[in-house]
Amino acid sequence: MNEAMNHKTAFIPLYLGISGHHDICNADKPQLKQMIKDIIEEKKVQYPDTPVIMLTPLAEGADRLAAFASLECGISFIAPLPMPVDEYRKDFTTSESLHEFNELLDKADSWFELPLPHGTRTEELQQNKEKRDEQYYQNGLFIARQSQLLIALWDGIDNEKQGGTAHIVKLRKTGLPSSHPQLQQRLQNLQSGPICHILTPRKDSPKPAGAFKKKLICSDYRGSDENALVEMDQQLLGHVDAYNRDVQMLAPKLKEKIRQSEENLVHDQSILTSSPELQRIAQYHAITDSLATHFKHKRFIALIILLVLAVVAFIFFLIQLEFWQKPVILLLYPLIMGLGTLWFLNSNRKRYRKKHDDYRALSEAFRIQYFLSIAQRRINVSEYYLQKYKSELEWRIYALRAAMLKCSTEGIKGAVNTVESNLSDCNYIKDYWVSDQHEYFRRSSLKYKHLHKMLRYSGNILFFASLGAALFLFFISLRADHILTFMNNHEDVAHSVLVVCSLGFLVVSGAVHGYNEKMAFSRQSRTFEQMCQLFRMAGEKLRIAIESDNRSEAVEIIRELAQESLMENLEAHQQELQVINTLLEEQKEELFRQREELKSTLENLHKTQQQLIESEKMAALGGLVAGVAHEINTPVGIGITAITTLMDDFEKIAGLFNRNEITREDFRKFLESTKDAGALIQKNLERTASLIQSFKQVSVDQVSEQQRIFVFRDYLNDILSSLQPKFSGKHIDFNIECDEKLELDSFPGVYAQIFTNFLLNSLQHGFADKEAGTIGIKADINKDLLEIQYRDDGAGISRKDLPHIFEPFYTSDQRKGTGLGLNIIYNLIKQKLHGNITCESEPGQGVLIKIEVPVNR
Repeated sequence: MNEAMNHKTAFIPLYLGISGHHDICNADKPQLKQMIKDIIEEKKVQYPDTPVIMLTPLAEGADRLAAFASLECGISFIAPLPMPVDEYRKDFTTSESLHEFNELLDKADSWFELPLPHGTRTEELQQNKEKRDEQYYQNGLFIARQSQLLIALWDGIDNEKQGGTAHIVKLRKTGLPSSHPQLQQRLQNLQSGPICHILTPRKDSPKPAGAFKKKLICSDYRGSDENALVEMDQQLLGHVDAYNRDVQMLAPKLKEKIRQSEENLVHDQSILTSSPELQRIAQYHAITDSLATHFKHKRFIALIILLVLAVVAFIFFLIQLEFWQKPVILLLYPLIMGLGTLWFLNSNRKRYRKKHDDYRALSEAFRIQYFLSIAQRRINVSEYYLQKYKSELEWRIYALRAAMLKCSTEGIKGAVNTVESNLSDCNYIKDYWVSDQHEYFRRSSLKYKHLHKMLRYSGNILFFASLGAALFLFFISLRADHILTFMNNHEDVAHSVLVVCSLGFLVVSGAVHGYNEKMAFSRQSRTFEQMCQLFRMAGEKLRIAIESDNRSEAVEIIRELAQESLMENLEAHQQELQVINTLLEEQKEELFRQREELKSTLENLHKTQQQLIESEKMAALGGLVAGVAHEINTPVGIGITAITTLMDDFEKIAGLFNRNEITREDFRKFLESTKDAGALIQKNLERTASLIQSFKQVSVDQVSEQQRIFVFRDYLNDILSSLQPKFSGKHIDFNIECDEKLELDSFPGVYAQIFTNFLLNSLQHGFADKEAGTIGIKADINKDLLEIQYRDDGAGISRKDLPHIFEPFYTSDQRKGTGLGLNIIYNLIKQKLHGNITCESEPGQGVLIKIEVPVNR
């Protein structure tokens, strides 16, 4: 490799493009230039290993501001000119403008003239304004295609002028046309980066609102999430920066490999001396090929070490089990597995596999570009990648396009070379690319096929060795008496050795098969065999075209071979992705199926929950009905007895009256008994009415669950009255601490269910073995929360049961409940009232339940 061409010339640059108004106010130029400088400095900081290059045609206004900003920031700029330079100079009417153009052109890193359409002469540009505008349009498209970031100094107004900044911005946003008409139909959307729009006033137009505001515009076809798109572009340029960093760090160490790689590509050094472009392409190929080989080796070593560590760790585990039962030996298993995990994570972090795949693909693309350039095909190989565009390849596409722009423009001071190839060039390509690649793919196919078979057979042999050791172990266990003498009483050692061999061989067999599948030797062998057939067929057709002196046919064969070769190269990558995607799709379908099952299960659980809540309500209501019926029975019975006695007294006094035998004393006694009976009936009827009223309100609330305003203390009294019959056999004191005027706009039925459950739990569990006790209910408003404390001094809850009391079907006594009560209460408080509930208890110390819910829920 030429000593002047050090590895830094193989960096992939970041191209910034410029498009904007020619008539910018002089007063605005310093601020706009500073904004361009800020963008340049930002990119230099973001991507320190990537050279930043500005593309500017050096027209008046925005183009020259970008050139001056580049010089002041210490970066180079390239000047693509829309037409021959002498003709272009005619557009600068003042001597100052022309002098400035010439000065900047001398300072450009390189400049070149955009080729005129076939058959168009320079003189026609003077007479035909449409053709001149078309050249400006094509130049704008060139900058838009080649730049990763397009800076647009534009007022945001679409003047519908072809080739103007508004037109270029629109095309870059909606989809750039291909530079090659024959590919246009297949290339609907060319990859392009974002646009940095700086709202720039024109000289003779009103200043737009928000002037000098900076806005990022992304391509429509890449989506609408701006943050995601910015992240995608940063990731793309991050890959480019990582490539440049690898070149910076590894190229000096890989000098010999780079030299050998270049020699394998270039068989005639005279070709390089006559073409700087081919020199650069050969250098890019040699470096990327060496980097791919380097990371292939790293990937291979990382995988081997990982598999070896896994096998060694397992063998140490077996040794500990069968030979030395020492903690130190057992400790080696997790230590080695941990080391293997760290090694695996480190190899993933350093992206050995991804870099190997990327650099291998780039190397092959540069190889193909080298021979296409010899054939003088002015097509960038990145165009072929776009036919099967995948986002994973986007950075490769940019890298190829950016590298080829650098190769074709570096050092050029004038027109781009468009000389067509001759048959000798085609014959050179046949001998040193087509035939060479055919032989390479043939050897590689046989090599990988042999490796696949060898590893498969080795893995199978190890598997059967493991199976044989296991069968021999089984045989020993069956014929232990006969073999004991032969083993000379070392049967334990033999048993351990066979166990270790059986399991060890099995693990090693799995590792060998895993390595074989991971490296995909079988798939690579088939791919190389297909490529071998492709190059064999192309070589035969190319030979016939050369012998028949058909240059155009030979060149088309070379072009098609380049295209097919790139597609095959991509297919290998896509097949690997397809396997991964298939697994992901299977997992996705499985997850979808599980999600549907879970959804159905959740719906069933929700229905079941509602049924359980209704059942719990009805059970509580049934308990209320039974208790109230029992309680009403007493006053109603007393009332019936009193009325019966009163009727007997009435019949007796009526008989005395009819017989005219009634005395004053008889009438006085009748009045006294009537008074006593009336008072007794009234008292018992009032008691009955009170019980029925309390029961009616609580039962209706529990069934309907309607929201209404109620007085909390009065409602608690109604609940206690409804449940009083249940406590008739106990001496329980009820203490309510609550503001008598506390009103809630909530669901009284929920509170009825909550306190009914608490009170019945206290009766059934807390006071099961106690005849007396105290139950206290305290409620208070704290800010926007209703804080409720329910406590009893009953038996309490064991420490084992306390963490589980709100779980469904959990109960300390299956004979006294289903275990659903407190779970339903928990869900009502959480979901219906949007509150929280906690419980504190110690055995023999009763319980304390705390509830916090938002007021008016």
